[in-house]
Formats: sequence, C-alpha cells, structure tokens
Amino acid sequence: MKKIVKRILWCVVGILAMPVVLWLVMEGLFAVAPEFTEKKIAPVVMNLFMDYDDYLEEEEATDPIFEALSAKDYPRAIALCDSLQEVKPRFETIFLYFKSNAYMALGQEKAYEFWIKKALESYQGGNNGVTAYLSGSLGYATRLRDKGDYEGSIKVILPALDVMEQHADDHFNLMIPKSKPVELNGIMAS
Repeated sequence: MKKIVKRILWCVVGILAMPVVLWLVMEGLFAVAPEFTEKKIAPVVMNLFMDYDDYLEEEEATDPIFEALSAKDYPRAIALCDSLQEVKPRFETIFLYFKSNAYMALGQEKAYEFWIKKALESYQGGNNGVTAYLSGSLGYATRLRDKGDYEGSIKVILPALDVMEQHADDHFNLMIPKSKPVELNGIMAS
C-alpha cells in the first residue's frame, strides 16, 4: 500500500510541477533576453491564468519583492510582503507565498510551514494567485512527502488538483492577452 501511495504522489507532484517548470523556463529566458521576455513572452504566458491588466498590476506589486529575493535580502522581502499585503490585499496569496519562500531561504522551517499554510488557505479561487497557490502546493506537498508524511502530502495535493482541473481550459486558450489584440502569422486575435 505504501508503494502505491508513493507512486501516486510522484505522479501528482509531477503534474503539479508543470507551472514550476514554466516559471523556470521564463526565468531562463529572462536571463538571456530580458527585454524581449518582459515585453513579448511574459504577457502571453501570464495570460494562462489572468487578464493582461491583472498581469501588469501583479508585476508592479511583486517587482520589489523579486528584487529583494534576488539580492538575497530575505528580511527585506518579508517586510515588503507584509507592507504590500496591507496595500494590495487581493494579492494576499502571492505575498504569503513569497514570504514563505523567504523563510525557507533563511532556513526557518517552522516559519516556512506556517506561512505556506497561510498562503494556501488564503487562496479564494479564480485566477488571482492561482500560480502561487499551485507552486506553493507543489512545494509543500513535496516537502511533506520527503519527510514521510504521505497523508499530509495527499491532503495538500488533492485540492490543488481540483484547482488545476478548474483552470485546464486556460491552458488551451491560445495564450492571447485578452485586453490587447495580437497578430499571429498575419492573423489578428483579440
């Protein structure tokens, strides 16, 4: 029975890894061609889960946090998450997710678990924060699995699978930003 549960968890974690892999590819593209990636690719990819205007607002809200995390200034990233959460509460899941990552980078396991649970609990459904929710679910479930807490891992993964299923159609919408027309091979799409 334990082997079956392990295999199921590996499959589920593999499925949830897709958004994380997409994020890693985007980070790699950004490192190679930052201007092109930011202006041409990021808006299209982010439309997997949100409208273009929401994407721009989220980018504006999270840029200072990314800068702090990139500079490995984790206490500053945590402080930014707290202050931005008060100003832009609709991005609560995202801010809590980044806060948990900062605590993980600091090696504070209990604080990480506390904040990642808060991030997952704060997700209200819909497009806002879905990527942070799915990435957080994957990371936390993997961590629980690695500790041997298979039941806990399944409890984290199952709701995330439901969310992925709700957003399955978003992956097949040609990834066109909804508020700006885009030309693909001479065909205008809006």
